[in-house]
Amino acid sequence: MLLENIKIKFGKQLVHSKILYKSYWRNYGGLSSLISSLYFIGAVLVTIIVLLFYDSRNAWYDIPISTLPNIIGFAIAGYSITLTFIIGNEEKFNIDVKKAISAAFAHFVFVQALSLFFSIVSKYIGLDGIAFTFIGTLLFTYAIMCIFATTIAIYHIGNKKI
Repeated sequence: MLLENIKIKFGKQLVHSKILYKSYWRNYGGLSSLISSLYFIGAVLVTIIVLLFYDSRNAWYDIPISTLPNIIGFAIAGYSITLTFIIGNEEKFNIDVKKAISAAFAHFVFVQALSLFFSIVSKYIGLDGIAFTFIGTLLFTYAIMCIFATTIAIYHIGNKKI
């Protein structure tokens, strides 16, 4: 009976999570928005440049592991404050503005969390090869680029007549 209840709850959570991730990805713009993003392309270029000078005696994952928790904390706090402001002034914001702000922050936090997760797993299981170094560095660089992307998205929305 207990196992049956766990299966049902897990199944419901899985379905609900899938719906939320699909909604986030759709509001962000999907794969085409990611690949064509100036910030993603910039992250790829910066990653290539960084790896040209990479010293393999240094573990690539140490910097993301030491910096991302703080950035994620600030990002979530900023997201919460922004949502509180929007909810408190609901009549001033149309649904597209709410979705744009939410998608920008969600993407910002999601990329950072993905980078941190990849870095921690890589450190624990020793993923130091060039492919993992490239992926990890790209995720971290893109997470940093998302700071600029989110800032300019909020600035852009703030300059619209709402």
